[in-house]
Amino acid sequence: MKKPLSLLLPLLLFSPQLVKAQENPFMPSYQSNQSTNFWQSAEQLVQEQIYLVSRLEKAIASADPEFLRGVRSQLFLHTSAVDRFLRSYYASPVDLCRIVSLGNSTNLPPFVSLTPEQLQLYCYLYISTNSLETLKPIINGRLVRLGDVQPISPPQITPLPSPEPPIIGREAKQPIEGYLPPVLPAIAISIEATTPLLTTRRLLSQATALFPPPTRFNFPSQLIEDPYDISAALNQLYSPFLALENTGIARILPAEFYRQDAKELRSRLLASRLERFPYPPLAETGVFLPRLEIQLDNNQFQIVQRGLNYGFIEDLGDVPIENLNAKLLNIAEPTREFFLKYQPPDRLEALQIDRRLFITGKIEDVCCIKLFAQAPAILNHTYLVRTVQFQLPEAVLNNERINKRQRRNLELLLTTPSSDLLIAFRPISRNPDGSYTVLWRILNRFPDPQITDLVNYVILE
Repeated sequence: MKKPLSLLLPLLLFSPQLVKAQENPFMPSYQSNQSTNFWQSAEQLVQEQIYLVSRLEKAIASADPEFLRGVRSQLFLHTSAVDRFLRSYYASPVDLCRIVSLGNSTNLPPFVSLTPEQLQLYCYLYISTNSLETLKPIINGRLVRLGDVQPISPPQITPLPSPEPPIIGREAKQPIEGYLPPVLPAIAISIEATTPLLTTRRLLSQATALFPPPTRFNFPSQLIEDPYDISAALNQLYSPFLALENTGIARILPAEFYRQDAKELRSRLLASRLERFPYPPLAETGVFLPRLEIQLDNNQFQIVQRGLNYGFIEDLGDVPIENLNAKLLNIAEPTREFFLKYQPPDRLEALQIDRRLFITGKIEDVCCIKLFAQAPAILNHTYLVRTVQFQLPEAVLNNERINKRQRRNLELLLTTPSSDLLIAFRPISRNPDGSYTVLWRILNRFPDPQITDLVNYVILE
């Protein structure tokens, strides 16, 4: 038979836990096994905060409202979890941390049985969480400013192939009638958010040092690691080849690495991946550095068509790269003759015609040999490449107007550094991320190509 509630009420009123709570309102609502659970729970919260700070740093530079909302939700959940953890040991974290900051451990409440290291960690979590709390209105304000930004989504049509390089000097026809590509918003990074993030990072660094060994934490990198990094072991293994003049070792990355920015809604004030990680240079010094502008697309090595840059490539098979020289004596005709005697046009329109012929492989229609700007990727094959590269002036790239005062320096404004190289590369390994590690060698340097009619493609006032 159930006892009436009126008979149980006096027993509840005189419960020892309730008596203690009435004597001291700062006693936690429940007593956890402090020596066992503290480090385990704190470790989880610190790791969560490390990841959260990483995402917050990306959020304050992001132009994607959905990403910001997601990070805001994570911030709310994390700060709530930390608050519950702190109050499980003492109901007023601010008062406990004030006592700890004074360094007077004799004034600690008698029911707080945390060690000095645990108390320090307790207060690091309290202060860092308060610091992160200040980001909530900043994120809300940024969401208001991003209110009109729409996510980038492709039109609901059959996917188009990779776009051909733009035509310099005149506007190209849009691939879809009436289609306008999305314009990325230009939203500055929130400067007021940097201070709490730096404070939290400093506190997290101090907090992780308090954990007993062998506790380890994962710190996500805020920048993509150098995608072109070559291990010391590979450098050592191929040191005899790298000791030769005009040689090097590099990585050829998938085209998807550079296209990733096109899939992300980001501020155009931020540098793109290509701006942060330009292609590997083929020289160490100079006003203009030619680069190994080759990427991997659909398992093919592809010469990058960037600006006016172009070229052509030939798979020589399993030919040792050390055996090649500037005269290509061991290369059959007509490949040898064309690679050595080809001359880039000196007029802009003719230059772009040649580039399109190599992209499509139709150069055979106007000369003697079928060559492309791409070739199947095969390990331990050697590839011969002729690469022509330009650094076009901003006035041409951006259709800038040149006023009368600037016209006196027109020749200087239209200066176009360039290079024309005969190179060879040989893939020696395929990496887990899909990239290839290659050895490269410059076989010949041709005269720098010139464009004589650029003045016809600028707007003079």
